[in-house]
Amino acid sequence: ARLSLNSSTVLRQGVPLQFVRIATSACTQLAPTQCSRLAIGADVINVKAPPYNAYGDNSHDDTAAIQAAFTAASSTLEKVIVPAGVYKTSDELVPTAGIIIEGEGTSSVITAASTFPSNKDFIRFAPAQTVTGMAVRDLAIIPNGKGRHGIHLDPGGAASFLNVSLERLLIFPTDNGNSIKTKWLAYSEIKGRNNL
Repeated sequence: ARLSLNSSTVLRQGVPLQFVRIATSACTQLAPTQCSRLAIGADVINVKAPPYNAYGDNSHDDTAAIQAAFTAASSTLEKVIVPAGVYKTSDELVPTAGIIIEGEGTSSVITAASTFPSNKDFIRFAPAQTVTGMAVRDLAIIPNGKGRHGIHLDPGGAASFLNVSLERLLIFPTDNGNSIKTKWLAYSEIKGRNNL
C-alpha cells in the first residue's frame, strides 16, 4: 500500500519516510528529541535542533552539541545533518558506529577552537567491532594549524571498516597528521568521489 503525501514524498508501508515537513507548533507537543528528528525527517538528527543546539556561528564551542548528536545517532544508526555554519570544536568528535554524517558542502565547516589539542583528530571513528556501511559527505574540515588528522578511521582489535564512503569533502591537512588516516587499509573499502 502507498500513501502519497505530496508530489515528491511517498511513504510505503514498512519503509521510513526520508523527509517530512511539520509545523513548528507540532514540535511543541513532542519531547525535544522527537522534535529534532521530526523537524527534518525520520531517522535524521540535526545538530542545530533541540536537544543538541549547536550554534555553527564560528564563536561558540560546539563540541558537546555535535558529540551528543553523534552519540544519539550511534545508538540507532541514523543520519546526522550538519547544516551550513562554522562549528568550532575544542576536542575530537567520536561517532562510534556506522552512521552517516552529512553537511551542506563547503558551507558546513568543522574547525578548531584555539584550545584544540595537537594530538587529537577532528573526527575519529574507533569501533570495537567491524562496521559495515558508513559515510561522511558534503563537509569541510579546516584545522587552523591544530589537531592531528581530519578524519581518522581507527578500528580497535580485529575490527575493520567495510563500505566506507567519503564524498565531496574539503579537508585541509593538519600540521601534525593527515587529511584522512586509516588503519588496516587492506581491510577497508573506501570510496571517495567528487571531492570539493
